[in-house]
Amino acid sequence: MSEQNNQQVSRLQQLVPTIGMFHTHLPLRRAFEVYNEKHKLTKRQHIQISFNEIRHILNLAQIMALRKN
Repeated sequence: MSEQNNQQVSRLQQLVPTIGMFHTHLPLRRAFEVYNEKHKLTKRQHIQISFNEIRHILNLAQIMALRKN
């Protein structure tokens, strides 16, 4: 078995299968918290998070990582 087959698929990879490897540390949790504060993702009962919302959270995390440096 190859090393790639041994790795578990992350929840993020399940939601966005085309996502690649991140080469920098991204503050994903903090980005989600900031985005959730504005858009109330966790308050929704019948609407799942969309691909575009995940993309916005990833973009926000990249911006937060750049500002940190």
